[in-house]
Amino acid sequence: MLWSCTLELYAVKVSNDGNVAVVSFKNNTDNSYRIAYWKNAKNLSGVPEPTWVSENLRGTVGREVFDVSAYGNTVIATSYVPGIGRRIYLWRNALSKAGYDVSVDWMGIVSPYIRKVLLSNDGSKALAIEDRGSFFIVHYLSGLGSSEPSMQPLVTFEDSDFSGTEMSNSGEYFAVAYLNNSISSFELAYYRIETLLWKYNVATSAGRYSMYGVDVSADGSTVVILIADENGFKAYFVKNAKDEAGSISPDVEIELAGSAEEILVSISDSGDVAIVSNENTVYAITSNGELLWSYTLPFLGERVSDIRISGNGRFAAVGAEQALGTLYYFKVLERTREAIAKSPYMVNGKL
Repeated sequence: MLWSCTLELYAVKVSNDGNVAVVSFKNNTDNSYRIAYWKNAKNLSGVPEPTWVSENLRGTVGREVFDVSAYGNTVIATSYVPGIGRRIYLWRNALSKAGYDVSVDWMGIVSPYIRKVLLSNDGSKALAIEDRGSFFIVHYLSGLGSSEPSMQPLVTFEDSDFSGTEMSNSGEYFAVAYLNNSISSFELAYYRIETLLWKYNVATSAGRYSMYGVDVSADGSTVVILIADENGFKAYFVKNAKDEAGSISPDVEIELAGSAEEILVSISDSGDVAIVSNENTVYAITSNGELLWSYTLPFLGERVSDIRISGNGRFAAVGAEQALGTLYYFKVLERTREAIAKSPYMVNGKL
């Protein structure tokens, strides 16, 4: 372990280069809700003070509505403020900030139904999902580096239940998974900004199938999809995703053993390898359909709660929770079935 902090944390984010760590937390001393930011995180030790701490955001910032750009210079978050509604916050030039009660650079009022926010690598664009229950809307935020960013609705999914979304590093391509209630089918729609490129349809057969997870490679060329049924779950890869059109079928299918509960996926930048998990097992798979290895958590009752694969696909971090949170760290490509390191320093098993 390099360093630790003791806070009532709600979410943790780390920049792609590992040099910035950002958390959302509650300060019980003054009952405030804030963001804490550490610069040069790779070189810190002990219990370091944050580089800066935000002003009071007056509401909880959860892990799905909180993100940081690739090199940590932009942070985006939303919180629900009682009596006002849901606010969205943006900190620009975050690497140059310091101190306590650091003000936001831009703040807006958004729908109280915002469920997820994703930030592009350069911090100039973002996606926001507004989930109204019987339908949901994908919003596109642009001009985040300007004095007045814009937020425009891109597409509305009528009579549909939102399942998940991920986007390419540039923010140009994104995938949306959902249940289309009008035809009783799970679908994955793939977009280039507002243009629909293709759809993948999975007939539910009276609810037998569920689309649980999706991830997109760095350049948007590969998409991985997780689908579960009563017999277990499968991973599907769509290659050349940017060039597909119309109604498509995946290029590669991998059947995975074990429970289909709480399945998660994380894909490498190239899209060649991915980490998949269910409630207590981790799998390393390739876009060519190969299962490299699987690893079952060693302790009774231990459950996977979060997973991340490194951009180069060589390493994977797996958060697990039981009585205490544990972090497992794997070498992905060496076909090992053992974690190369683990640490009991986690926040509710979240990465």
